[in-house]
Amino acid sequence: MEFTKSSENTVSEEDIKKTYKLLNHEQNTEVRLIDPKGKEKPITKNVSSEQELINICKKYNGSYNIYVGINERKANGTTKEDVLNTKLMVVDIDPIRKPNTASTKEELGKARQTTLKICSDLEKEGFKKPNVLMSGNGYQLWFSFPKIIIDDKNRQEINDKIQRVQDYFVQTYSNKDIKIDKIGDLPRIIKVGGTLSIKGDNTEERPMRKATWIEFQGRNEDPKLRDKILRIETKKTNEVDLNKLQANVETKYLFDEITKNDKMSKIFRGDTGDYKSRSEAEQTIVTFLVGLGATLNQVELIMRQGNTGKWISANLAYRHLTYEKAVKWVQANKNSEPNVDKSKIKTFDPKPSSFSELYEMTIPENDWLVDKWIPNKQIIPIVGRSGHNKTWVALEIGMSVALGDYCFGEWDTKKTKVLYLDDENGINILAKRAKLFPFNRIPEKDNFKFYSYSNFDLNKDECIAWLENEIKNGVGLVILDSFAGSHSLESENEAGTMRSMLGSTLGWLSNEYNVSFILVHHLRKSNASKGKWPIDYLEDMRGSSELRNYAQTILGVGKRDEDSNKFQLYRAKCKIEEPMKAHEILMDKNENGYIEFEDLGEEEEHVKADEKCIIDITNWPYIQDGKEFKRKELVEYLEGGYSRTILNISLKVAVEKGLLKKVKRGIYRLNNTGSMGVEHSNL
Repeated sequence: MEFTKSSENTVSEEDIKKTYKLLNHEQNTEVRLIDPKGKEKPITKNVSSEQELINICKKYNGSYNIYVGINERKANGTTKEDVLNTKLMVVDIDPIRKPNTASTKEELGKARQTTLKICSDLEKEGFKKPNVLMSGNGYQLWFSFPKIIIDDKNRQEINDKIQRVQDYFVQTYSNKDIKIDKIGDLPRIIKVGGTLSIKGDNTEERPMRKATWIEFQGRNEDPKLRDKILRIETKKTNEVDLNKLQANVETKYLFDEITKNDKMSKIFRGDTGDYKSRSEAEQTIVTFLVGLGATLNQVELIMRQGNTGKWISANLAYRHLTYEKAVKWVQANKNSEPNVDKSKIKTFDPKPSSFSELYEMTIPENDWLVDKWIPNKQIIPIVGRSGHNKTWVALEIGMSVALGDYCFGEWDTKKTKVLYLDDENGINILAKRAKLFPFNRIPEKDNFKFYSYSNFDLNKDECIAWLENEIKNGVGLVILDSFAGSHSLESENEAGTMRSMLGSTLGWLSNEYNVSFILVHHLRKSNASKGKWPIDYLEDMRGSSELRNYAQTILGVGKRDEDSNKFQLYRAKCKIEEPMKAHEILMDKNENGYIEFEDLGEEEEHVKADEKCIIDITNWPYIQDGKEFKRKELVEYLEGGYSRTILNISLKVAVEKGLLKKVKRGIYRLNNTGSMGVEHSNL
């Protein structure tokens, strides 16, 4: 306790009395002593007076973390079935930090800001002000309300209603810096104000602190909150109905084994009172599942349907760590695995479709972030040689998606927030490139964010937790430039570790949050690939074939001429769409010095633009007196008689030949007025 002030080592009797007053238990209060090192089992005691609680706190303070049951139980009771009533709800506000460490002063300050925000918001909605406890590493809001009697008929329903209220706080106020823990389950225990919070090593930067009441007005019961809780609609069930869960051939047997095991069934239904934390309870059931041979994906599917509470709200790093601990334990304790017949676990039981079923099947439209190029909810490598505009392509895609604007001047986009993680160029180079985009193509502040990193690593849990929080804030596209700089694998040829990073990390995030990942990636630096045209993007991709195999869509970017302002964009792989020819993209500065992109169409077509289309455009009566026109207006005039590619090529060729003048992006006018268009001879 070298850095702990002497006052922190002693209990605050006044704060303990305040805690006991807020609990307002009529007969028994459960006290639970938890070993901070996790070596000893929790010790449970019961008290029936304020002085008894003070005596226990004095005896064990500094050696154990001291908790009490929020809701009154039967004598010696610890489970949900023992809870008699509820008249208190606690919201727990913690800063995100490395596990098993105390908070820094800065982290605690961020939690305080969120606490003030919640209090202000609730006061505006007419709720009474809560009591505020600085818990040692974060803050807690203690809300009192008139008593709700608990019996076997309403026990699960009230539990679920309070958890729904907790869900509101989790979803509304959790962010990249702050995590709101979901602690509304009836048997929940909570830190005793006035006692020391023992977490990690006690250092000057991260000191152990005594939980202290910051604002206290006693049991100012709020009937409005009680009414709010009771009016919430939930599924009225006392248990998880396994028959209604999303079970398939890979998980049904695992669900059955949980049902047959009283201990696991109890945890799965949300009764974690026998454990010092929900994390420990979840670790127990995950280890049980791994012992049955469950994969990470199977564990995810099963745990997300249980009532343990923490699994759904926790970040990806927590879930992966829990699974990895389970695997290590099972490997080290093979003789302790559950005694079940694993041969009953079916892992492959396909149901083939007939040709007639395929023929009659309604094919859904593909979901694109950038039409024909960037699918939604996928991992998309963009590959090419150094200096062939990969970063420019990524910037144009990110800018267009953040704006909901045409990409390459041609392709529709679905507007969403974009996060650009850069380890290739540095923030100064990116800033210079950003200034080359016209002002009217600058997205809203929060729609396109950049982070030029030196310490981001897809193999570090804290980085994944940060990334997941950013995605939760509405990010629909993440760009990693470059992919090689975003991880710490010793070799990208390691198939197993690459598969895990793609599937268990990026793949899971993609499926869970409907987010796409663009991985800017290099080609091999072998002599065989240098100067080769056309480029074999798939064959020449650097690293393990796992990346090529896992990605459903791969884009190639390449230049035939190193000094050209045109480059090839090729959809080298796509599992959701028929093959598409490579397109030629023009990247050039306009008269104002801003960068513009223009899709010139399929490489084979742009050299022979449709002469008839040019004649139809230049003979359009509406533009003969020099009126400017938009591309959209031209499409309406031509009534869809030409494809977008032919129309785009024709406009480009007409400008190059001096028949049309491009006023600005997407707006044209006839260059020579007074004559009705052109004939073939003019072309």
